[in-house]
Amino acid sequence: MKIFDFQISTEISVFSFLELILTIFGMTSVCVCVCADVRILHNSKMVGRRILKFWI
Repeated sequence: MKIFDFQISTEISVFSFLELILTIFGMTSVCVCVCADVRILHNSKMVGRRILKFWI
């Protein structure tokens, strides 16, 4: 019975550890995506202005 309880507790701890890693990874990826979106928007504005100047 002790081994069974230990196995359950280790499974729960491993699961929570993986969940924590996934949460941290998700937060960092969201931050990276937001930063990338801001940069892409900024670059696309610059490119759009250049294209407009080129066409005009």
